[in-house]
Amino acid sequence: VFHPCSAATLLLCTAELCTLFGQQERATDYSRAYMAMARLAHGEGSPAVGDAYGFHAALLVRRGCLEEALHHAMMMLQVRQRCGDDKSIADAHWNIGAVLRELHQYKAAIESLEAAREIYSRCSGEGLDSSQADIATASVLQLLGEHQRAVEILRQAVRARQRTFGFANLETKRAAELLADAEAKLHHEAEKAEKSADRAETSEGGLRSPEPRTRGSPAAPVPMARRSSSGKKPARS
Repeated sequence: VFHPCSAATLLLCTAELCTLFGQQERATDYSRAYMAMARLAHGEGSPAVGDAYGFHAALLVRRGCLEEALHHAMMMLQVRQRCGDDKSIADAHWNIGAVLRELHQYKAAIESLEAAREIYSRCSGEGLDSSQADIATASVLQLLGEHQRAVEILRQAVRARQRTFGFANLETKRAAELLADAEAKLHHEAEKAEKSADRAETSEGGLRSPEPRTRGSPAAPVPMARRSSSGKKPARS
């Protein structure tokens, strides 16, 4: 007797085995068959089909087929918005943001990551999930050259991890290191901008003011973890 559910499970396991042995093209073929069987077994728009879309999107990302991966990631989001819980919807937004980042569609990626963060924060408060979304968003902002905004978001991530895990936790230290690096980049960009402005004034023959330039007061530093002796992420599916 033919059982579509069992067949879908078998196709999924075969695709995973092909992936483990580096046979990505065959894994993708089995994954397509898995999606079709999941539709037959559970119906179009079912949570199982949403999971199949997510699995297939992850395989496509590994093969570098990003446009096709984005299509399936968005199909997964549509399914989960109809019948998934909030956490799975947030994960789908995250996956779309990750693919968009690889496609260099940075503004769209930020929108998806911010949507994921909003749901994480609403479901579980300010913690690991929301801070991971903040860190991912900050990395995209840095690619856009928006270093000030990236620093502000990373400070938010550090504070969330300090409250959730404490100052000495490894996750907090990692976020603090990213913040320190972002602040250094921001300072470097500010110096470059000031030097460019000085050169422009000199080339135009403008007179320089004898008074030193005043910079805005720096933002209050986030408490850093003390040194002690002692997380499509793959794409989420």
